[in-house]
Amino acid sequence: MFYLGSVFSLKYGATVHVSHDVMLELLVVSCVFLIVAMPFFGWLGDRHSRKAVFVGGIVVMTVAPFAWFPLLDTGSFPLMALGFVLLFTGFAANYGAQAAFLPQLFPTVVRYSGMSISYNVGGLLGGAVSPIVATSLLSSYHSWKPIAVYMAAAGVIGLVASAFLREYSERTVARPAVETPATAASPEIATAGI
Repeated sequence: MFYLGSVFSLKYGATVHVSHDVMLELLVVSCVFLIVAMPFFGWLGDRHSRKAVFVGGIVVMTVAPFAWFPLLDTGSFPLMALGFVLLFTGFAANYGAQAAFLPQLFPTVVRYSGMSISYNVGGLLGGAVSPIVATSLLSSYHSWKPIAVYMAAAGVIGLVASAFLREYSERTVARPAVETPATAASPEIATAGI
Protein backbone atom coordinates (compact mmCIF):
# COMPACT_ATOMS: atom_id res chain seq x y z
CA MET A 1 0.00 0.00 0.00
CA PHE A 2 2.76 2.42 0.86
CA TYR A 3 4.48 2.06 -2.50
CA LEU A 4 1.22 2.41 -4.36
CA GLY A 5 0.24 5.41 -2.27
CA SER A 6 3.60 7.10 -2.47
CA VAL A 7 5.00 6.10 -5.87
CA PHE A 8 2.12 5.08 -8.13
CA SER A 9 -0.03 7.99 -6.93
CA LEU A 10 2.29 10.37 -8.77
CA LYS A 11 1.56 8.55 -12.04
CA TYR A 12 -2.15 8.37 -11.30
CA GLY A 13 -2.29 12.06 -10.39
CA ALA A 14 -1.04 12.95 -13.86
CA THR A 15 -3.82 10.90 -15.46
CA VAL A 16 -6.50 12.83 -13.53
CA HIS A 17 -4.81 16.20 -14.23
CA VAL A 18 -3.48 16.81 -10.73
CA SER A 19 -0.10 18.47 -10.86
CA HIS A 20 3.04 16.74 -9.66
CA ASP A 21 3.54 19.50 -7.06
CA VAL A 22 0.06 19.00 -5.60
CA MET A 23 0.61 15.23 -5.39
CA LEU A 24 3.91 15.82 -3.58
CA GLU A 25 2.15 18.17 -1.15
CA LEU A 26 -0.42 15.46 -0.48
CA LEU A 27 2.38 13.00 0.19
CA VAL A 28 3.96 15.42 2.67
CA VAL A 29 0.60 15.69 4.47
CA SER A 30 0.39 11.88 4.43
CA CYS A 31 3.88 11.50 5.89
CA VAL A 32 3.08 13.97 8.69
CA PHE A 33 -0.03 11.89 9.40
CA LEU A 34 2.08 8.71 9.48
CA ILE A 35 4.57 10.27 11.92
CA VAL A 36 1.72 10.62 14.40
CA ALA A 37 -0.37 7.57 13.50
CA MET A 38 2.31 4.85 13.55
CA PRO A 39 3.39 5.43 17.17
CA PHE A 40 -0.28 5.66 18.17
CA PHE A 41 -1.07 2.26 16.64
CA GLY A 42 2.12 0.82 18.15
CA TRP A 43 0.95 2.05 21.56
CA LEU A 44 -2.52 0.63 20.89
CA GLY A 45 -1.03 -2.75 20.01
CA ASP A 46 1.06 -2.72 23.20
CA ARG A 47 -2.02 -1.96 25.29
CA HIS A 48 -4.44 -4.39 23.65
CA SER A 49 -3.59 -6.89 20.94
CA ARG A 50 -0.80 -6.48 18.41
CA LYS A 51 -2.37 -9.05 16.14
CA ALA A 52 -5.75 -7.28 16.25
CA VAL A 53 -4.16 -3.94 15.32
CA PHE A 54 -2.06 -5.63 12.62
CA VAL A 55 -5.07 -7.43 11.10
CA GLY A 56 -7.29 -4.36 11.50
CA GLY A 57 -4.79 -2.45 9.40
CA ILE A 58 -5.04 -5.08 6.68
CA VAL A 59 -8.84 -4.84 6.71
CA VAL A 60 -8.68 -1.06 6.25
CA MET A 61 -6.08 -1.38 3.47
CA THR A 62 -8.32 -3.92 1.71
CA VAL A 63 -11.30 -1.58 1.43
CA ALA A 64 -9.59 1.84 1.35
CA PRO A 65 -8.62 1.80 -2.36
CA PHE A 66 -12.31 1.92 -3.29
CA ALA A 67 -12.55 5.30 -1.52
CA TRP A 68 -9.02 6.53 -2.27
CA PHE A 69 -9.29 6.53 -6.06
CA PRO A 70 -12.68 8.31 -6.25
CA LEU A 71 -11.41 10.93 -3.79
CA LEU A 72 -8.32 11.46 -5.96
CA ASP A 73 -10.57 11.83 -9.00
CA THR A 74 -12.29 14.85 -7.41
CA GLY A 75 -9.17 17.02 -7.79
CA SER A 76 -10.09 18.73 -4.52
CA PHE A 77 -7.08 19.02 -2.21
CA PRO A 78 -9.04 18.39 1.05
CA LEU A 79 -10.84 15.38 -0.42
CA MET A 80 -7.66 13.97 -1.92
CA ALA A 81 -5.92 14.45 1.46
CA LEU A 82 -8.80 12.58 3.11
CA GLY A 83 -8.28 9.76 0.60
CA PHE A 84 -4.60 9.53 1.50
CA VAL A 85 -5.40 9.54 5.21
CA LEU A 86 -7.91 6.72 4.72
CA LEU A 87 -5.42 4.68 2.70
CA PHE A 88 -2.54 5.28 5.08
CA THR A 89 -4.57 4.67 8.25
CA GLY A 90 -4.54 0.96 7.50
CA PHE A 91 -0.84 1.09 6.66
CA ALA A 92 -0.09 2.99 9.89
CA ALA A 93 -1.99 0.44 11.98
CA ASN A 94 -0.29 -2.47 10.28
CA TYR A 95 3.19 -0.96 10.35
CA GLY A 96 2.82 0.50 13.86
CA ALA A 97 2.14 -2.93 15.37
CA GLN A 98 4.46 -4.84 13.06
CA ALA A 99 7.80 -4.24 14.77
CA ALA A 100 6.56 -5.73 18.04
CA PHE A 101 4.27 -8.32 16.44
CA LEU A 102 6.65 -9.95 13.94
CA PRO A 103 9.25 -11.08 16.49
CA GLN A 104 6.52 -12.95 18.35
CA LEU A 105 5.86 -15.10 15.29
CA PHE A 106 9.16 -16.97 15.51
CA PRO A 107 10.82 -19.06 18.20
CA THR A 108 13.84 -17.33 19.67
CA VAL A 109 16.35 -19.66 17.99
CA VAL A 110 15.31 -18.45 14.51
CA ARG A 111 13.69 -15.11 15.37
CA TYR A 112 16.07 -12.73 13.61
CA SER A 113 16.43 -14.88 10.49
CA GLY A 114 12.69 -15.52 10.27
CA MET A 115 11.84 -11.86 10.63
CA SER A 116 14.45 -10.54 8.23
CA ILE A 117 13.84 -13.12 5.52
CA SER A 118 10.05 -12.89 5.59
CA TYR A 119 9.96 -9.10 5.87
CA ASN A 120 12.46 -8.47 3.08
CA VAL A 121 11.18 -11.13 0.68
CA GLY A 122 7.63 -9.89 1.28
CA GLY A 123 8.71 -6.30 0.69
CA LEU A 124 10.52 -7.26 -2.50
CA LEU A 125 7.71 -9.37 -3.96
CA GLY A 126 4.87 -7.17 -2.75
CA GLY A 127 6.23 -3.65 -2.54
CA ALA A 128 8.79 -3.45 -5.31
CA VAL A 129 6.55 -4.77 -8.07
CA SER A 130 3.25 -3.17 -7.04
CA PRO A 131 3.78 0.21 -8.78
CA ILE A 132 4.81 -1.66 -11.95
CA VAL A 133 1.69 -3.85 -11.80
CA ALA A 134 -0.55 -0.84 -11.09
CA THR A 135 0.95 1.13 -13.98
CA SER A 136 0.42 -1.82 -16.30
CA LEU A 137 -3.20 -2.20 -15.17
CA LEU A 138 -3.82 1.52 -15.69
CA SER A 139 -2.31 1.36 -19.19
CA SER A 140 -4.39 -1.69 -20.10
CA TYR A 141 -7.76 -0.74 -18.61
CA HIS A 142 -7.60 3.09 -18.33
CA SER A 143 -9.43 2.81 -15.01
CA TRP A 144 -8.58 2.70 -11.33
CA LYS A 145 -10.97 -0.20 -10.67
CA PRO A 146 -8.60 -3.06 -11.64
CA ILE A 147 -5.90 -1.45 -9.49
CA ALA A 148 -8.28 -1.24 -6.53
CA VAL A 149 -9.18 -4.91 -7.05
CA TYR A 150 -5.45 -5.75 -7.17
CA MET A 151 -4.91 -3.86 -3.90
CA ALA A 152 -7.92 -5.54 -2.29
CA ALA A 153 -6.71 -8.96 -3.46
CA ALA A 154 -3.38 -8.31 -1.75
CA GLY A 155 -5.33 -7.45 1.39
CA VAL A 156 -7.37 -10.64 1.21
CA ILE A 157 -4.17 -12.67 0.84
CA GLY A 158 -2.80 -10.85 3.90
CA LEU A 159 -5.96 -11.60 5.88
CA VAL A 160 -5.87 -15.30 4.98
CA ALA A 161 -2.18 -15.51 5.88
CA SER A 162 -2.81 -13.68 9.16
CA ALA A 163 -5.38 -16.29 10.17
CA PHE A 164 -2.54 -18.82 10.36
CA LEU A 165 -0.15 -16.69 12.41
CA ARG A 166 0.66 -18.03 15.86
CA GLU A 167 2.51 -15.93 18.37
CA TYR A 168 5.21 -17.54 20.48
CA SER A 169 5.36 -16.79 24.16
CA GLU A 170 7.93 -17.73 26.77
CA ARG A 171 5.88 -20.85 27.50
CA THR A 172 5.74 -22.06 23.90
CA VAL A 173 9.38 -21.50 22.98
CA ALA A 174 11.47 -24.63 23.35
CA ARG A 175 14.71 -23.74 25.06
CA PRO A 176 17.76 -25.98 24.97
CA ALA A 177 18.68 -27.51 28.30
CA VAL A 178 21.79 -25.55 29.27
CA GLU A 179 23.00 -25.32 32.80
CA THR A 180 23.96 -21.84 33.83
CA PRO A 181 27.00 -21.43 36.04
CA ALA A 182 26.35 -20.30 39.59
CA THR A 183 26.84 -16.59 40.16
CA ALA A 184 26.87 -14.42 43.23
CA ALA A 185 23.23 -13.54 42.62
CA SER A 186 22.07 -17.13 42.14
CA PRO A 187 20.23 -19.00 44.93
CA GLU A 188 22.90 -21.73 45.02
CA ILE A 189 25.58 -19.33 46.21
CA ALA A 190 23.25 -17.36 48.44
CA THR A 191 22.32 -20.51 50.37
CA ALA A 192 25.74 -22.18 50.24
CA GLY A 193 26.92 -20.41 53.38
CA ILE A 194 23.89 -21.46 55.44
